[in-house]
Amino acid sequence: MKYTLTDKIITILEHIMYIAEKTSKIVQFCFIKGKKQSYINPQEDIFVTFGLDDIIKFDYAIPDLKTFLGRAVRVLDSDKNKTNKDDLFLPTKEHIREFESKSVIQTTDFTIKDLQNIGKFKHRYINVIGENDKFKLRYQNHVNDWWFDDGNKMIFIIGKSNRQFRYVLKRERIRLLPNDYKLICKEGGVLRFQLKHLNYYLKSENFWQRQQVKSWVTIKDKVKDKHLIALYKSKGYL
Repeated sequence: MKYTLTDKIITILEHIMYIAEKTSKIVQFCFIKGKKQSYINPQEDIFVTFGLDDIIKFDYAIPDLKTFLGRAVRVLDSDKNKTNKDDLFLPTKEHIREFESKSVIQTTDFTIKDLQNIGKFKHRYINVIGENDKFKLRYQNHVNDWWFDDGNKMIFIIGKSNRQFRYVLKRERIRLLPNDYKLICKEGGVLRFQLKHLNYYLKSENFWQRQQVKSWVTIKDKVKDKHLIALYKSKGYL
């Protein structure tokens, strides 16, 4: 049996290679019978799902996605595929449940402008925050601890929120195709970026919600000695 890959699917495969290459020496993938396809990285913190336009009627294992794409294969031939999918690291039913079945905390629009800002600002971390009825993106370096505010930050309000939460991701991990997305915050520290049938699921570095969400602290909050405060002020630290 044979199956022809469209340009759209090739683009998605190329992008899976792009987002996974930093965490995987070899990116493995397998087309599974049906329409819905998925990928997970070995660290199990990046999960991607997408749909095919037409059903594929056989499994097709790809032990090295980079080599496969380099060969510019467009037609999958089940008779020529000698790799056993059980020999590859692929998403299990447990992985799929772990990412997809988590309850939704909050949803908002994540525009291409928001995505462009991720490349524009060079802070190490991006915070996805719900507080005071606002949905915010906050860029920060976290030089001392997760809740420290050194003043070197950028904050953008992208929507409304009726929940209190905070997710922290390394900025470099958010590698999405240039489009508008629906950003879905889920329990367990999972963020889902949805574009029609294409979904990127990312596990955050850290996650808090409800009463776990704290106030930001500065040097002034931490230092109580009046002489030290005067010295820090004279140095321009406060």
